[in-house]
Amino acid sequence: MLLAGQEKQWRFLQRSVELDKLAHAYLFSGSPGLGKKTLAREFSRLINCQATENGQPCGQCPSCQEFAKNCHPDFLWLEPTERGAGENETNLIRGLTQWLSLRPVLGKHKIAVINLFENFSTAAQSALLKTLEEPAGQAVLILLSSQADLILPTILSRVQVIRFVPWSKAQIRDLLMTRGVPEEMIEEAVALASGNPAQALSLVDLANLKAEQKSLQDFVELGNSDLATVFRQVKTLSSERDQAILLLEDWLSFMRQVFLDRIGLDQAGDGSKHLTATKSWPVSKICRFLQAGQQTDSLLRLTNVNCQLALENLLLKLN
Repeated sequence: MLLAGQEKQWRFLQRSVELDKLAHAYLFSGSPGLGKKTLAREFSRLINCQATENGQPCGQCPSCQEFAKNCHPDFLWLEPTERGAGENETNLIRGLTQWLSLRPVLGKHKIAVINLFENFSTAAQSALLKTLEEPAGQAVLILLSSQADLILPTILSRVQVIRFVPWSKAQIRDLLMTRGVPEEMIEEAVALASGNPAQALSLVDLANLKAEQKSLQDFVELGNSDLATVFRQVKTLSSERDQAILLLEDWLSFMRQVFLDRIGLDQAGDGSKHLTATKSWPVSKICRFLQAGQQTDSLLRLTNVNCQLALENLLLKLN
């Protein structure tokens, strides 16, 4: 279980169970790949475990066995629906509210996890307010979000926020060393992972590493290209909306690391040639991209804005 970078968060959650001081609702907030889903499942197991051992789920009691079979009667996992399905999401939340009001069948609590909560419509988020304002005594709600700023302030004020932070380079390096990754691959993976352990593990595959290197190199060059090249490349990149969103988020993670390195707050791994390539970008240009890129990412994820036009507008701001 990838908890090496989130020990403080896990200890806090363990302590809340030990002292029987559970909040009615939590928000696990942080970038993708930092372990929010893993910790949410482990925390849910711990809450309803009938024989905890040293602050850990025992794995043997009826509740733990039902979790292992993914059929626990008091546990529910929800995902956002397709874009434009706001009414369905609202009905989903209303159904969740009713489910949380029921008495637990096996464990002490009814537990629901909502993944990517920021992607739920405003109407769906609003529908959850009544549950947060008048929480059921035996229910625990866990919201997972990669962009907490897209969640309604009235929601944020009623939840216990648990922030997930990127791993340090030393923690990622240790993780890869324990997996037997060759030293020459470790430094490049560490440099390109942007504090994301899941990304680092994927980059120890040579094909994935080379693909990531090329993708980032292409992006750096695109940011320095003429308008004709920008429009031509964006037309290709935007053909698959979901892939374009993932690509943009990869650019953002990478450039955040570049920015920290450029202002002296982070030291890049020695193996990253791409940080050197970005020296053609002044800090002011990196700042413009990070600000505009975050706005573009939100638009693409939450609205039906034209993907090609959104990416064109973003890259035009770099010239």
